Amino acid sequence: GFLCALTGPDAGWGLPGITGNMIFIDAVNKTGGLLVGGVRYPLAQYEFDDEAIASKALQGARELVLEHDVRFISAIGGNPCDAVHPFLSDSKVVYASLISADIKPDRPYCIAGGDVTPRIDMLRPMVVKWFLPRPEDLGRPLRWAVTSQDDTIGRCCQAWEVGCAIAEGWEIVYDKHYSIETTDFAPVVTAMMATNPDAISFNLSYPTFQCLLWEQCYLQGYEGIISQNYIDWEANLQKIPAQYAADRMGIDAFPRMDDPWFGSPSWQLSFTNIWD
Repeated sequence: GFLCALTGPDAGWGLPGITGNMIFIDAVNKTGGLLVGGVRYPLAQYEFDDEAIASKALQGARELVLEHDVRFISAIGGNPCDAVHPFLSDSKVVYASLISADIKPDRPYCIAGGDVTPRIDMLRPMVVKWFLPRPEDLGRPLRWAVTSQDDTIGRCCQAWEVGCAIAEGWEIVYDKHYSIETTDFAPVVTAMMATNPDAISFNLSYPTFQCLLWEQCYLQGYEGIISQNYIDWEANLQKIPAQYAADRMGIDAFPRMDDPWFGSPSWQLSFTNIWD
């Protein structure tokens, strides 16, 4: 089962997952199927668009299990995980989240780890410091401003990031969440810039949201470093000049799969070739 946002501000994470999963499924089926107990079982994927809404996620989980008899559900997590785990636990269906913090003692069928969020959010306050003057030279702490949407993913991952920033000696000058219904991000960026931060973070803002936040930073003339969990460069570069993006460093938590650093042959290059 594939239970993710395929529409809405979170769709930029959900839609590519269909392609990624199908690459894996096609590779497994070419061998005759998934080997379980000495028997190979062909894989099939059934999809449901939960729009990152908890109630729709529960509706989707019921449909996938009761109508299609799925035994494994691939998902993003967060609010949807909170909603579906009682039903999936009773049904003994595995739910694979991207958010490792979704794992809890009362969720025996929830797994995570393919993505290391929010642990990777702990690293960026440390990495960003490498590109700024030392606090000792400035005579003050470096200033960190961070925002993300007000949901389970945003609240959890931002808390991990802020904790790390404090441990790294940053002064937290802005630590707030915007409503999931926000469409105008100008006031959000204005408020962040008013704190005179050395670095702005958009934490785990949804793909649509982070694009609009970057656009506002450009329009309002922000000149510091920008970082976040994930940056959608293809979308962002339709809103901002490439030079502005480069000047802001654009530090995120994921490498490009087609980075020459991986070399050839490599699993990353093979995956990219199939994807393309």
